[in-house]
Amino acid sequence: MARIDVLLPTYNSAKYLKSAVESIQRQTVSDIRIVIIDDGSTDTTRPLVEDMRASDTRIVYHRQENAGIVAALNAGLKFCDAPYIARHDGDDISYPARFEKELAYLEANPDCVAVSSVGRHIDENGIPRGTISSRKDLDAADCWSIPANEPYLLQPMLMVRRSALDIVGGYRNLAVAEDSDLLWRLNDVGSMYIFPEPLGDYRVHSGSISSQSIVKGRQLAVWSQLAAISEQRRSKKAEDIIFSSELMTRINAAVSLGEMVEAARKVLTDTELTWLRSAVSAKLVELCYYRPYEPDITDIQFIRYAVRSDSGLLRRHGYTKFREGILSAGIRIMLDSRWKDALSLVPISRWPVLFARIAFRMMLPASVKDRIKDIRRSRRLTTEPRGNHSPTSAPKNENPTVAYMILAHSQNEQLDLLVNALLSDPRSRVYIHLDAKTKVDRAFRFDDISRVRITENRVHVNWGGFSVVRAMKNVIKAALEDKSNERFVLISGACFPTRSPSAVNDALLAGNGNLFSIWGQIDPKNLSSEGFGRYSVSKFQPCDIEFLNPKKSIFHARLWNLYKKIAPEIPLERRVSLDDLWKGSQFFAASRSVAEWFIEPHRELDRTLLWGLAPDEIYFNTLFVRYLRQCGETFTVTTPDAAEQGTHYITKRVPEHRTLKQKLLEPIDLRKLHRADLPKILDNSCFFARKCNPELAKEIQAAWGQE
Repeated sequence: MARIDVLLPTYNSAKYLKSAVESIQRQTVSDIRIVIIDDGSTDTTRPLVEDMRASDTRIVYHRQENAGIVAALNAGLKFCDAPYIARHDGDDISYPARFEKELAYLEANPDCVAVSSVGRHIDENGIPRGTISSRKDLDAADCWSIPANEPYLLQPMLMVRRSALDIVGGYRNLAVAEDSDLLWRLNDVGSMYIFPEPLGDYRVHSGSISSQSIVKGRQLAVWSQLAAISEQRRSKKAEDIIFSSELMTRINAAVSLGEMVEAARKVLTDTELTWLRSAVSAKLVELCYYRPYEPDITDIQFIRYAVRSDSGLLRRHGYTKFREGILSAGIRIMLDSRWKDALSLVPISRWPVLFARIAFRMMLPASVKDRIKDIRRSRRLTTEPRGNHSPTSAPKNENPTVAYMILAHSQNEQLDLLVNALLSDPRSRVYIHLDAKTKVDRAFRFDDISRVRITENRVHVNWGGFSVVRAMKNVIKAALEDKSNERFVLISGACFPTRSPSAVNDALLAGNGNLFSIWGQIDPKNLSSEGFGRYSVSKFQPCDIEFLNPKKSIFHARLWNLYKKIAPEIPLERRVSLDDLWKGSQFFAASRSVAEWFIEPHRELDRTLLWGLAPDEIYFNTLFVRYLRQCGETFTVTTPDAAEQGTHYITKRVPEHRTLKQKLLEPIDLRKLHRADLPKILDNSCFFARKCNPELAKEIQAAWGQE
C-alpha cells in the first residue's frame, strides 16, 4: 500500500498530461501511486499513459466510457487504498515539495481532514499570468449568504484523509460543483487548511469547464448554490437533498437560468426556492466578473425577477456585494455597446452612479485612475503604527530566505540570466513585477519556477512617475506573504550579482538586512531644477502621463529637457507641508520590519510625491530615515555620483563621439555598463552591477568561480 494515492481524472488533456504526471513523479515523497482515470478521451491520452506506465510501475490506468467528472472521480476512488488521497488535474502542475508539505501538515494536525494551497495561474502555453488564486477565509464560510460563501480549497492542490472521504460519502452527483459539495461536508467533520504560498500551477484556458460559455456559468451558479442548500439542511438536522442522476440530467438539459432553477424546484421548499433564485443571480454576477462572458437578456430578466420576488433580500448577508456586482456588470455590458441591457439590469436609482463610473473609466488616464483606487484602498486601512519598528522585533526564522524583488520592463535574456543566477542558491525567492505594458509572449525560462512569482495587479510603469512607487509596493507586499523571507532586496531586471548568490545571501542574512544609499535631504529653499531642489517634489511633473513621458521617444526627451529649463520659472508652485524629505538610490536591501513599514499607509507622503520627479528615489529613503529615527539609530550619506550605491555598482559614461543624426534621433543611456567596466565591477563591495547586458552578465558569472 502506498502512503499517498494521487487521483487524476482526465478527458482529452493529452497536450498537458505528460507534464502534469512528470510533476507528480518529481515529488520529494516517492511512496505514491498515480491513479489515472481516462473518462473516454478521444485524443492520444491512452497511448501516452501506456507509454508512461512502461517506465513507472506506480501508474495505474483505467479507461471508461465518457460519464463526467463525478463518475470518473468515484471510479478512481475504488482503486485508492492509501490513507491519504491527493487530487490532481490533467493540465496542472505540482511543485516538487507539494506532497511533502501537505502530508507533514496533516500528520502534525490530526483534527485536520484536508489541505490545499493557492495556485499560481498559468495560461494555455504555461506562461504565468501574473496572478495567484485567492486564499479563502475558511472561518467565514456561510451557507446562508448570497451567494453562499464556500469553504473552498483549490481542488488540483487538495490532499484529504481517506477516512474523512469515507465518512462523508465521497463525491455526489453535482455537475461542475462536486468539489464545493464535498468541501461543505468535509468542513462538517473536521478542520481544513490552505497554504498561503503556491504549491503548484493552475492552468486557466478556454478549455476549462467553467470558462467555456455562459451556459456552463449558469450551471456552476445553480449547482454550487444547491450544494449550499444541502449544507443548510444538514445544519438544521433536516433531510438532505438526494442528488440523483435524474436531477443532474434535468438541470444539465436546461439552457436558461430560469429553466435550470425550475428543474430543481421538485427537491426544494418554497423558501429554499426563493433563496436559490437570489443566490444563483448573485453567483452568476460574481462569475461574470472574472469569466469571459456576460449575462444575456434572459439572465437579466431572471435577475430582475429574483430581486423583485425576494422580500427579505435586503437583509440577506452578501446583498451589498450583490448590489455592487450588478452595477459592475452593467458598466461592462454598456461598454460592450449593449446599453439597453445595461439599463435594464441596473435599477433606475443607480443610473447616475452607472454613468459616472463609465465616464471615470473612459476619460481619466490610467495613472489617475490607479491613484484614486489607491486612495480608496488606503482609507480602508488603519493608520495606526504597528508598534516598535525595530529590526530585532521579529522572531528568528530557523530557515530564513531572501526575497529578491525585481522591477522588469521586458521579458528578455537578461531577466532569465538574473533569475536563474539568484535561484542557484536555495535560499533565494524571486518576485517579479512585470510592467503592465509588457506583453508576455513566451514561457519564462527559469530553472525552478516554484520559487518565482510574477506579482498580480501589474502597474503601467512610467519612468520618473509615482507609478514606480506603486509597482514597488506591489512587489514588496507579495514578498511579505512568505513568512520565511527575512531580507528584501529590490533590484531591476538589468542587474546582475557581482559575486555568487550564496555569498550574497550569506552577507545579507549575517547583517541587520538594511542597506540603503541615501544622498541627502531635499532643501525646501532650493528651487533649482536639479540636485535636491524642491522643484523635484513641488512642481507638476508629467512622467505618469504616458504620452508626455520623456522615455517614450527622442522627441519626448527633447520636450522634457525644454520643460526642465522653464519649470523653475513657473509661478504656480504647490506648497509642500513636509520638509523632512530624503533622496537616494531607488534600490535597497531591507529587513522584514522595514519592508512592513514601507507598505503601511503614508498618505501625506503619497500626496506630496504624487506628481513629483523620481518619487521612488525619495519615497523609500524618506521612510527609511524615519524608521531609523523611531529606533534611535543614525545613518551616513553617499554622494549621488559615487559608483558604489548601497546594493549596486553603477557608472556614468558620456560618449566621446556622436554623429549629428545620433544627437538628434537617438537617446543615450549614460549608465550602461560595458566589458571595460568588468575589473571595477568585480573589485567593489556591492552585491549587484546595474545596467548589465547578457554578455557582461555571463562574464561576471564566469568570474564567480575565481572567488
